[in-house]
Amino acid sequence: MSTRHMRKVLGSTALPPPDENSDDDFVPLYTKKHSLKGAYAALELDSTPESEPVEAQHQDDEQPECSNDERKKKRNNRKNKKTKPSNLLELDEIDKSIREVNALLGEPTHHTETVQNKPDPEAILFSVQQKHLDSNNEMTRLFGPEDDEDDIRRQRQRNTKIQKNIVIPKAYAFNKLGLSMSIRGKKGDITYFAFDHSKEYRIMHQRYLDSLRVRSNADNMVLQLQDLINFMHIEGPLEYGDMLFQLEEYSVGNDILEQCIAYMQYVAHPCFSLTGRRTRLEYKYLENRPFHIALLKYAHLLTNRACHRTALEIAKALLNLDPSDPLAVIFIIDAFALRSREHKWLYDAVEYWNVKRDGQFMFNLQYSQAMCCLHLSKAKNKESTIEEANKRLRKTLLKFPYVLIQLLECCNQGVPAEIRKNHFFNEFASVSTPQPLKDLMHLYVKFTWARWKEPAVLDWLISNAKELITDLEKNVINQAATKIDVQNHSRLFQKWPEEIIRHLCVIKPLSNLIVEGAVPNVPVYTLNTNPCPPANTVNRYNYALQRQSDMDFVPALLRTIQPNYNEDEDNN
Repeated sequence: MSTRHMRKVLGSTALPPPDENSDDDFVPLYTKKHSLKGAYAALELDSTPESEPVEAQHQDDEQPECSNDERKKKRNNRKNKKTKPSNLLELDEIDKSIREVNALLGEPTHHTETVQNKPDPEAILFSVQQKHLDSNNEMTRLFGPEDDEDDIRRQRQRNTKIQKNIVIPKAYAFNKLGLSMSIRGKKGDITYFAFDHSKEYRIMHQRYLDSLRVRSNADNMVLQLQDLINFMHIEGPLEYGDMLFQLEEYSVGNDILEQCIAYMQYVAHPCFSLTGRRTRLEYKYLENRPFHIALLKYAHLLTNRACHRTALEIAKALLNLDPSDPLAVIFIIDAFALRSREHKWLYDAVEYWNVKRDGQFMFNLQYSQAMCCLHLSKAKNKESTIEEANKRLRKTLLKFPYVLIQLLECCNQGVPAEIRKNHFFNEFASVSTPQPLKDLMHLYVKFTWARWKEPAVLDWLISNAKELITDLEKNVINQAATKIDVQNHSRLFQKWPEEIIRHLCVIKPLSNLIVEGAVPNVPVYTLNTNPCPPANTVNRYNYALQRQSDMDFVPALLRTIQPNYNEDEDNN
């Protein structure tokens, strides 16, 4: 209310006297001295109300207007009746509120126990760092910056839009065409995404699937590949890239693969994040599988170019996108970690998998963890001991003896006579190990032999094997019980799991490049971007699918690309 209105009502510029219940008369509870009869004793009313002359009240009623001097005297009299302690003026509003609550409800009891929030080991192990997803950063760290790197970086920043989680460090001009991404649902703090196909995309994809099932239409499919690339039909270029890898046209195949990954990131939902551990892109949806397969293939190509840390980060991202691990990333992630010298991370990760995923039955994890113990024992901070490394290695050699001879032969190391003549590591190891497990062990050796060939590691391996043989011959270790344990472990690997089959199908076209052709023969499927479809497949668009294709289709298609292709020469 303005002073003008006040003058009309009161006839003067003076303000009316304050109410009897004004803040000037308020006294906090914690300044009162009263006996604490209970938790709410402070709620008792004061038995000595303020006494004011009745005459003064009548005078106020009869004389509503009074001078300013009289009002000032009345205010001073009220302040003098109940003065606040001087030390309360030094308290801020928060301290006053706390004291008031404590006076009302009682002083809180102080607990000496402190609650310690334990860090989530899964969040520590599998968090993905954005800077390690860019292979250019690792190339710069390994080989130094380029001459015009600053100009290239500035030009890249001008030509590309700001996007999150760019795995491909190249600039492409895309239009959103037929592929997009949406949120399928939320469960707690986890968000589930899925790629979506437009009506035009669905028509083109069904025509593409029909052409794959008919061998006579192989020529038509190859002729349509340019249209598929222009329309960014992901499955078509990825299939074409695999054919180029089989023909050892690795540069062109890698360019197609990178373009497909960049496009799928371009059409991704704004909330989709490769570095976010609460983001899911489930493999059970048909539309999501090309992204998983393309990332796994790209990780193998990166580690082949010495970008091991980038490959490791991509592998962790795949595990976060679908924790069920449909592509058996756990079979290769230890090789990426060894190559990138992430020994501490791998040691902790294997400890986690031993509890969560029965990692003690996976030979690759146990051998790799033993090597990590050796490197950690030689580190400055001594995070492990040589005794622990020896113990873990010998325990793993007793469980999976077939790996020893394969490692020594792959490292071009002459097998010592003690090991060559030993029955446990030769005849028994070969007979007790089923062929599917032998193939995987041979593949593991091809992936990791460079780290085992290091002089210190190789000497450590041979010395422990010799001491183990001595203990077996002296019956320090019960040979009969050990052989039974090996046979029990071998029964778990009578055939490949579906996840391993998918992984092998993905890297089969790259076999000659990454492991010198060590990938075993795998079933051939109609669509390489959908190998070994899982039982929980979600086919939202009702595509007509076929589980396995004719073995003669691939050679026929290769002949359309390269007329002088000879299947007999390839088999020989």
